[in-house]
Amino acid sequence: MGAPSNISGKLLGSVSNLSLEDLEADVPLQQDFLSIDWYLAWEESYLPLESPGLALQYISLEDSQNKVQGICPFIVRSQLGLKLFSLAGYYYPFRSIIASRNSLGTCSQALVQTLQQSNVASLIRMGPAEESNPITQNINASFYSNGWKCYTIDRGQQFLVSLPDSYEEYKKSVSKKLLGNIRRDTNRLKKLGDVRFVKYNSLSSEEWKNVISDCSGIESRSWLIKTSDGKARIYKKEKFWNRLLKDKHASDRTTVWVMYFDEKPISYNLTIDSGGYRYGVSSQYDLEYRSYSVGLSIYSHVIEDAIQMGIKIFNMGDGDSGFKSRWGAEPGPRLIDYIYFKPNLLGTSVYASLTLKDFISSIVEKCSMKLKRPLAVSLSTLLLSLNKK
Repeated sequence: MGAPSNISGKLLGSVSNLSLEDLEADVPLQQDFLSIDWYLAWEESYLPLESPGLALQYISLEDSQNKVQGICPFIVRSQLGLKLFSLAGYYYPFRSIIASRNSLGTCSQALVQTLQQSNVASLIRMGPAEESNPITQNINASFYSNGWKCYTIDRGQQFLVSLPDSYEEYKKSVSKKLLGNIRRDTNRLKKLGDVRFVKYNSLSSEEWKNVISDCSGIESRSWLIKTSDGKARIYKKEKFWNRLLKDKHASDRTTVWVMYFDEKPISYNLTIDSGGYRYGVSSQYDLEYRSYSVGLSIYSHVIEDAIQMGIKIFNMGDGDSGFKSRWGAEPGPRLIDYIYFKPNLLGTSVYASLTLKDFISSIVEKCSMKLKRPLAVSLSTLLLSLNKK
């Protein structure tokens, strides 16, 4: 079946009349986790905290028969007199529009043309998105072909584990010392009380609330809460998960492993399955049980389960490459924030300011040891001034 032609975009204030039932079955496999509820959960839980007073809007991408081929949910912020468009959605696995596999190119073109003609905003943020994702690449091409400038911010490297057909085969690729230490420490804990690992998937909303509460409790006692740069994924963010997991689409794709010690939850790992991918969204452990490798032991169950489920790629997310490499993870796609500037005087000026800021920053960094102090201070002052604009 050929790609639909004559796709056009329509601005919507809500999704009450929008049906994606057919479309969601045909999205690229890596993005099968996306659904209307993915955005609605974010709108109800994160948006009031991060941008109070703003409402979620949509661009519906429809063919000549008014059949939806794609959807772009977004918000628009006003800052320093500029209208800033931001793609909606939870940070990870990544942010994206929903688009039919069969019409990525035409949907991307229609989206850019709608943004260009509607004057929704002069700055468009699409991301963080996977650099190699086909939707990302099509959107990039459409913006460039319409004369928009693009400024990118690297948000980090993802790390992927390629999974074989059996767990026994997988264990051969992992350090025997790692697996031996996990087994030893788990046995030590078993001598002190009852240890069990429980897998949760496709639950009712009430059942999910109990699981999310267990995970939140673990995270509240983890190292993450003890550090200033820690970013909790579930603790005090329960509303997002409870809202999302009411949806069967999300409930079927979400798997949580919890480790219990004498019925106390002490370690968890939350993943989302999408096509042949398993995304490691969040994993934490109770600091009190750190010496028993409870954070490590949960991963062995998550990976063994993924193999049994026929998953071929375990995406462990970004950061901490040393820890992830112990499980056989190798560098995968990077997460990039794409900021596009409308091809007008305002957009071109802001883009030029950002690129100039980067240029000056590069000079300061490379030459700070060689420059005399007065010149170095002068360049730094100019850089700070540009950052305020």
